[in-house]
Amino acid sequence: PTYSSGASSATFTNSPITTNISDSSFVAAKYTKNDSQTISNLTITRVEFDDETYDTDSGMDTSSNVGRYTVPVTGYYLIDTTIYWSAIDLDAGDWIRTYININGTITKITEYEAGVDYTADQNFSQSVMDVALVTAGQYIEIQVFQSTGGSESVYSPDPIATMLTITKLN
Repeated sequence: PTYSSGASSATFTNSPITTNISDSSFVAAKYTKNDSQTISNLTITRVEFDDETYDTDSGMDTSSNVGRYTVPVTGYYLIDTTIYWSAIDLDAGDWIRTYININGTITKITEYEAGVDYTADQNFSQSVMDVALVTAGQYIEIQVFQSTGGSESVYSPDPIATMLTITKLN
């Protein structure tokens, strides 16, 4: 077998079969959050990821729609997120939710309803994952919701507590 590479592709040859793997076929991004974001009561809010670990196609909007990832290539994507709720004041019946939203439609949700009144503020993590067919130009957002009666915070006490990874499956 022989191997040769160029600026944008690699060719593997093992006579009589030749396989060409183009770098453009791999799409992946990871974002984290290290600042606090206020989440108002009874309001679905897009999480504004503020730190890029990697983004092969510069899909995350960091200006007008912070936290929105625009998909560069049509395909099936693995979307995985964890949200860290900081010192949230939960009473019985209060909800916290995390959503995956694709092009304005909620496609996956995880939720927690408090069964008791907590005597002290709590830290909670919520994770949600999905595989979805996403068309080039559509966007992915992570949204959260809470019903505590006041404002609450999402943030990251360490670099990976609140994060988003998006990977195109080949």
